[in-house]
Amino acid sequence: ISASFIVLSIGSFFVRGFNYGIDFKGGRTYEVSFTKDVEVTEVRDALALVFDEAPEVKTSGDFIKISTDYKIDDNSENIDNEVEALLLKGLKDGGMIDGNVTLKEFTDDYQQSSQKVGPTISDDIRKDSIIAIAFSLIIIFLYILVRIRNWQYGLGAVAALTHDSLIVLGIFSLLYGVLPFSLEIDQAFIAAILTVVGYSINDTVVVFDRIREYLHLYPKRERDD
Repeated sequence: ISASFIVLSIGSFFVRGFNYGIDFKGGRTYEVSFTKDVEVTEVRDALALVFDEAPEVKTSGDFIKISTDYKIDDNSENIDNEVEALLLKGLKDGGMIDGNVTLKEFTDDYQQSSQKVGPTISDDIRKDSIIAIAFSLIIIFLYILVRIRNWQYGLGAVAALTHDSLIVLGIFSLLYGVLPFSLEIDQAFIAAILTVVGYSINDTVVVFDRIREYLHLYPKRERDD
């Protein structure tokens, strides 16, 4: 069963990929407040008409979080204002914001925060995340090697951690767009993966300690008897 999940997960990595967040693919994120209740789907449909494709829209506390990679590669001087103007136009056309609101009023009163992550920064974050996970696996291998004094145990621990991580990644790859909540790959997800690794290695060390105690208490001749 476990092997089937691993194969299915790896296959999904190549076929479906992941739902990368702004941290990993680059883009702009806006948190917008409204004077009336709005639906996430309404906001997404309205903004899809002004951007090249539908942005990612989800609730974030009392705000609506809107993420888009529209013209993220454009480095012209006024591109940020252009994107904000399109954002305002889409919300106006969709009836979420009064038609008389100016761009300055929108940024001052409705737009609570904004963030931009360029392609170069997102590539650096992705590389750093991969390095962080790989480095943690190496350190764990060395820790098991020193603690148990057996490299086979260390290799087994890394294999177990890789298994657990692949299962989680596979779930995120297979089910994004299917479940009614976000399965976005961002910096918070990397922290979650490292947390999974931490809990997994804790269980692994406990099992290895019990095995070592058993082998110490019962030499091979006694176990054979």
